[in-house]
Amino acid sequence: MRHAARARRAAALAVLGAKLGPLVDTLRQRQATAGKFSVFDVLQLQRREYVHSNVLAWLLDPLGTHGAGAAFLNDVLAAASLPGVEAHEAQSVRVGREEVGETSIIDIIVRTPRALLIIENKVDAREGEEQTPREWEDFVARAEGREFKAVFLTSRGEDALDTGFLSWDYKPIYDALGRCRRAAGSPTSSATIGT
Repeated sequence: MRHAARARRAAALAVLGAKLGPLVDTLRQRQATAGKFSVFDVLQLQRREYVHSNVLAWLLDPLGTHGAGAAFLNDVLAAASLPGVEAHEAQSVRVGREEVGETSIIDIIVRTPRALLIIENKVDAREGEEQTPREWEDFVARAEGREFKAVFLTSRGEDALDTGFLSWDYKPIYDALGRCRRAAGSPTSSATIGT
């Protein structure tokens, strides 16, 4: 009798397992892709360079409405080997978009008391003719004694024509977002600006 009861339980568990199997597979698949959520995808803006640059500039501004203060900016500055910003310096940080040089326009420029960072952001576009060499020449002089770095930001971390540029994919950006999210205790995905 105990043997028959065990057999019935085993058969019932096998039926339950067969029914739950597809559900478990679906849950595993959703879990594997959960970190890939992008608000840009939802809004169908994933290929709009100006939107990516606007969001990035907003996040880099320590006085932005995002509430992260200088945390995101300091992570990005550190990734570029530039000195960070102290809390009392936040008011003096200037983040700009589409700043015009003599022969070029840079997507994002960040001025801090001790550093100048420029970012050329490319989403589904190639570098223009001699673009990064012209940007380097136009903006290095604006450092005015501060440390200067230039980042060429692409989805695959492609190299810029000017070898002075750091070639980044979005990983340093994702990493900085993740650290800010964890520091704030936010449940939001760190990959919300992904491409």
